[in-house]
Amino acid sequence: MAFTALLVSDSDALNIDSRRFRKLAEELASEIAWKHALPKGNAEISILLTGNAKIRELNKSYRGIDAPTDVLSFAMLEGDISEGVPAGEIVISLEMALKQAEELDINPYQELLRLLIHGLLHLAGYDHEGVPQREAELMRTEEERLYNKYLMEARELLRS
Repeated sequence: MAFTALLVSDSDALNIDSRRFRKLAEELASEIAWKHALPKGNAEISILLTGNAKIRELNKSYRGIDAPTDVLSFAMLEGDISEGVPAGEIVISLEMALKQAEELDINPYQELLRLLIHGLLHLAGYDHEGVPQREAELMRTEEERLYNKYLMEARELLRS
């Protein structure tokens, strides 16, 4: 499965190298798809990097929670992915990524990588809320594995 990442940013909270970010998202999506034996073909993933106001609005509209969150995922397809069809959308709050990076005492690119992986795993069907503990643990384990594997590549996301 090959993915094309479409990246839109309406926030200047982080100076991100969009070419590298798209490439990283495509590699991660392809690896996750390969592991889950999805059919061959091409699909698109849209990624919006935004601020707290926009993600709060989306969180309220789609989840009924009137508060900003760090990442939202919207799967567009169930089952087989057809050639060139959108697979889903991921929305990341750069403001939340910066805040959480500071709280965790890590670099912002590390938190951005974690949020991207988290969103992609949700698109692949993983969940951690309202599921048995074993399912939540599977998501955390896969998130950690991918994070460790792609951490060095993610260091190139931020422009100097």
